[in-house]
Amino acid sequence: MLLPSFRVACYRFLPKHNNCTKEITSVIKLMYDEAWPNWKAIPAATRAPMFDKWAENFTWDKKHDELVKAIFNTRASKRFSGMMEDVRERKEHLTQWCRPELKKALYHYWEIDEKYLHRQATNKRNRASEKCVIDV
Repeated sequence: MLLPSFRVACYRFLPKHNNCTKEITSVIKLMYDEAWPNWKAIPAATRAPMFDKWAENFTWDKKHDELVKAIFNTRASKRFSGMMEDVRERKEHLTQWCRPELKKALYHYWEIDEKYLHRQATNKRNRASEKCVIDV
């Protein structure tokens, strides 16, 4: 199958929710077997087989391999972030793919990790300040 809407000059898959992105979601769900809280936390030794599994369903000119991998990583990172947000917000109907022991480990991480808590507090303050902007 040819990549739908694949454009060499483009750094994403178009449209946003096409077969490529749906397959990325399926691969993440299939291969998520440790409590990784973000895409960068997933070891390269695991991300590479994720790409390989995803790539089994698509074909492209091999001269574009590096670009396709970069696009995959960008899209997978964004998709994974959304999936982790669902876990963090305890949306059980959307997170059945994640084993209970992994959810428990992630909840623990999000409750005690200083770097995460600092970033969360900073983002919360920034969002609040944006809402309170008054035109003079």
